[in-house]
Amino acid sequence: MDVIETIWHVPAVVHFVYLFREAYKLPEISYEELEEALLTITGTNELGIESSNVNSEIKNEDPLNQMNGTIYKTTFLTNEPKDILVQLICSLLRGCFTSEITYSNWELYLVKIFDSTDENQTSPFFEKRVNNEGNVYDHFIPFHEQPLEKKAQILYELCEHRLYSKDRPHKIDELEDDELRVEPIGQDSDGCFYWYFFGTRLYKENPKLARKIEEKKIKINRLQKLELRTLQISKRSKLSNKKNNSLNQTTTNISKVGFTNNEDLKDLKDEAKITMPEISIEELQESWSCICKTEQEWIQLTEKFKNSKNTNEKELHNILSENFLPNINQLFIKIEKNNQRKLRFLNQRNSCRLMAKRFQAEEEERVKEQEKGNERENRAKRRAG
Repeated sequence: MDVIETIWHVPAVVHFVYLFREAYKLPEISYEELEEALLTITGTNELGIESSNVNSEIKNEDPLNQMNGTIYKTTFLTNEPKDILVQLICSLLRGCFTSEITYSNWELYLVKIFDSTDENQTSPFFEKRVNNEGNVYDHFIPFHEQPLEKKAQILYELCEHRLYSKDRPHKIDELEDDELRVEPIGQDSDGCFYWYFFGTRLYKENPKLARKIEEKKIKINRLQKLELRTLQISKRSKLSNKKNNSLNQTTTNISKVGFTNNEDLKDLKDEAKITMPEISIEELQESWSCICKTEQEWIQLTEKFKNSKNTNEKELHNILSENFLPNINQLFIKIEKNNQRKLRFLNQRNSCRLMAKRFQAEEEERVKEQEKGNERENRAKRRAG
């Protein structure tokens, strides 16, 4: 199983597009297309963002160039509009801003969506780091350099932002929260939930393991902040010409980095002894996984619960056998036809591009030959004169 199938934000985004594609004028996108796009999006720093002095003069008056108290220089590189992920992001952003969103400036506006004045809310695009002087600064991380799960989470939160924006269609405004919320279709004897969003996929969630993973993430986040504070103390100690950089020898620097009493230092020492927890791929796969994405897998799962004596599994079997199996074959046929249609369109578009390139090459060759002919004619005239 691919790691990306362990991220629940992916099916949630695809389901959002399925529900609101017409209302929000979003591009059609499948599970496979979104997964591939998240895995393959590449590029340099599209924004060319680099930190500068907070007190620097803002040459560009665009308010988007001043975020989180830091001034940024921006230069744009054009993204190909054929990238389905960029198309989706641009479509979502256009409903959140009155400014023109293009394939060359979309990331600047995406960053702005997550810009918050709330100190407890941190932007996924900025990572706290310590410079050589021991000062903390915000280091910009472009979208394509984000971890896979973080990219999916950013996209999911952008969908939520678009859903609750002021200009959402009146039709959507009339929907109840229950109509917008996806609920599991059933539960097995181990307490695992089964989630169906749309299409031909079924997902399985182990809530107990999911909670443990979330606890680990909270712990990792806390220890990373600890490492940052420790590094800050260490670098400031070096600047003060202290040879011993242990925590016991840096009490004079505590007030400079936000520690106000000995108890803060004690907490720092205690937490420094804690080992950074790890989250294995196996844990991720067990907490959330795509359990059905072929017709055979749907049949096998239904058969698995056929003779179960557990009440939950009996109900789940009935739902699968009565509501899903009779229709799943037609769904696969429909998706296959849709994929063939997309492939034909792609081939036609590629063919047009090849013809255009061939024509351009021929035209360039013709111009060169004409220039050579003109040059020969001019030389002949000069010799005759």
